[in-house]
Amino acid sequence: MKFNPNLKIEKIADKGHIQTCFREVHLDVERKCLVATNGHMLVRVPVELSEADTTGPVPLAAILEARKQKTESAEIVCNSTAKVVGGAEYPRPDVGEYPDYPKALPDESVEPTYTLAFNAKYLWELAQALQQTTGAGNYPHVLVEVRSHKTKKGTVPALSVRAAKGEASAVIPAHIGPLPKADPTAPTAVLMPVRQ
Repeated sequence: MKFNPNLKIEKIADKGHIQTCFREVHLDVERKCLVATNGHMLVRVPVELSEADTTGPVPLAAILEARKQKTESAEIVCNSTAKVVGGAEYPRPDVGEYPDYPKALPDESVEPTYTLAFNAKYLWELAQALQQTTGAGNYPHVLVEVRSHKTKKGTVPALSVRAAKGEASAVIPAHIGPLPKADPTAPTAVLMPVRQ
């Protein structure tokens, strides 16, 4: 299996999760992708498979070592073990059944109602500035709303970012509307809704 070494999918796996399936990245041979989820967010990354690859967990250590090979594509042969091409071999842990993650992904056959494009770093910085630490792990929870924003050039769409509880808020410019149709095989991420 080859994957883009610039995509750090292992950051989503939850190494301390009580359910072992959330601790590792999962190779889905049928859908030709790597998947990681911690129950709050999910990332799916396309891969190029080899004939030897089989569905199952991919140890985080193997992914990290494959990335260190400094090649255009990180490569791991995943069958009974996870063998980094040009590197070590790792056992594939028994983590039980992986969650039915396709149910959490949007239906690619349905046109999106809205497409939002914004700088994730700005959103993170705003969330930190609003200092809402009511979520799991004491990370900020924010509400993101699509609003009209008046500028010298007229009214433009913007995202209003509000603290999940309280009065604090901020606005960041965003593109809301038609963008080129997304490639269904491109890396995909889903942020699960937060309960209020």
